[in-house]
Amino acid sequence: MLSMEKDKFLKFLGLCKKSGKLISGDYSVEKSIFNNRTKLLIIAEDSSADKVQKYTQLSSSYNIELITCLSKEELGCAIGRNVCAIIGITDINQKNKLLSLYQ
Repeated sequence: MLSMEKDKFLKFLGLCKKSGKLISGDYSVEKSIFNNRTKLLIIAEDSSADKVQKYTQLSSSYNIELITCLSKEELGCAIGRNVCAIIGITDINQKNKLLSLYQ
């Protein structure tokens, strides 16, 4: 991901958080997946192998797109936390915008 697109991606994550369409944290994201609300999963590159495997399986089972990018610190900073390993997006339009910025 290029620097400019990375900045846009991170800023848009912040907007998603402010709009209430972003869920963060293991328990909350998992609950959202089971309730069929999650449209996109974003997992940090430096997440544990167990967490990556868990969410890869869940995304496959529930037909949710999954992207792996950035560090826990970068994702956390974008949404006003120290660190964040997993993020769920619940809005289809925001999902599409994030995917276009990720490309």
